Amino acid sequence: MNISQKVFVDNLSISYKNDEQIVKNINFSLNEGELLLLIGKTGTGKTSILNVLAGNTPRLIKAKVEGNVRINGIDPRDSPSEVLLRNVGLVPQEPSDGVIGDTVEDEVLLSLMFRNDDADVEGWLRLFNLERLYERTTFTLSAGETQKLAILSRVLLNAHVLLFDEPTTYLDEESREGFKEVVFSLLKAGKTVIITGHGATFWDNIPKKIVELPRKAEEVNVEEFSRIEVDRLNKMTYVKVKGLEYQYYPSKVPIFKNINLSFDGPGIILLKGPNGSGKTTFLKLLSGIVRPKRGKIEMSHSALFIPDNPLLYFSKPTPKEELELFAGNLKKEEKERLLKIKIFAKKMKELSSGERRLISLISASLSHHPIILMDEPTVGLDPEYKSTVLDIFKKLSDSGRLLIISSHDREVEKVATEVVEVNKLSEN
Repeated sequence: MNISQKVFVDNLSISYKNDEQIVKNINFSLNEGELLLLIGKTGTGKTSILNVLAGNTPRLIKAKVEGNVRINGIDPRDSPSEVLLRNVGLVPQEPSDGVIGDTVEDEVLLSLMFRNDDADVEGWLRLFNLERLYERTTFTLSAGETQKLAILSRVLLNAHVLLFDEPTTYLDEESREGFKEVVFSLLKAGKTVIITGHGATFWDNIPKKIVELPRKAEEVNVEEFSRIEVDRLNKMTYVKVKGLEYQYYPSKVPIFKNINLSFDGPGIILLKGPNGSGKTTFLKLLSGIVRPKRGKIEMSHSALFIPDNPLLYFSKPTPKEELELFAGNLKKEEKERLLKIKIFAKKMKELSSGERRLISLISASLSHHPIILMDEPTVGLDPEYKSTVLDIFKKLSDSGRLLIISSHDREVEKVATEVVEVNKLSEN
């Protein structure tokens, strides 16, 4: 091993308690200022590798980890937490998992506590377009804003190695380009960066190494999920919004002002707009999680809400138990077919974010809710998984349900029956 290398991974293999080997004999090394793209389909172990590098596995996430792993000369599997913080920073795929401060200011100050030098906080806030949100509570941020804050938080830690787990999934197009500039700046400053994703095209103009993770040949095709039978609902569905107004504290300017619109189901309504335009907030208003300052929301039925982080949706620790909640709505042979798929043998925490999204959608599909609200349901999905999810969207709509979906995904726009630009609602 070259002692100057910031990251060294030799024959890394990872297996969970069910003895399934999720990663087998992975090798790579990186020096200062180098970028590695760790690419592969949903469920191939990208997040599992980052969790080992960050020291989360096997200490917090129980698994069998074999091979030689070094981050700036230390083994993250048994190094003290304070040593890890100086050497490696991980931005998880679910941005809410990477933010612990009550406000944006709190999150920034917590990161600065671990630095040994000064940081241009105002410059970084401007670069991430977060200066206007400095006093906002992190709970009120959109997924994209939370993702930018999580990235900023780790950058401010000033660690030698930065790990980004699918960091552009919640970002709008402008913010994605901005993040690319951030990565370029980090590499120029001598940081070592590892980024996971499903492809390398976005990073074409930056020198990099690439490790592609294989999908195991014995895995069941995800198209098995698209065969699920959805009960037809013969109910009239509608959502009516009248004079709606909402503003974030401590801002005195409403993000929504005098909004009047209606949706009649069945159908697929896409809410689109840049980060911070209010897509997630609008879904939370419809679901009743937050209440408007003024106005009224009328709905034919109470809505089922699937948040951007599917772990906040589940009520059971395993996919199998989650499926059992709605087993009565399945034919026996269909239930048996689904339970043969390997992800039902795992725990929720062992699933990738993409796999969790698929399970949450299956759970929602089997429920009898006529109105389903979904926040960024396709992020973290490879094309095969995404195609399956889009098929389920269409099947749900055809069965009489009204879907209202917040997303930046252009593929979702292709199947939508109506598109609403949230940033323009208050102009009506």
